[in-house]
Amino acid sequence: MNFSSDKLVKTGIIGAVIAVICCLLPPLAILFGFVGFSAIAGYLDFVLVPAIIIAVVMIGYGLLKKSKL
Repeated sequence: MNFSSDKLVKTGIIGAVIAVICCLLPPLAILFGFVGFSAIAGYLDFVLVPAIIIAVVMIGYGLLKKSKL
């Protein structure tokens, strides 16, 4: 797979923004409490923290690739 650096940066930024928005756990826990899913709120960190890390790595790699062009 050959991704362009612009596409990597855009995808990384979008992923980081989505993961950071989802990391607002207290409002999310309240929302889950209203709909009955509060038991899974504790497990969100196992998914969201790696998602943020992957997105930041994608941003860095895309910027590095872009600077070498």
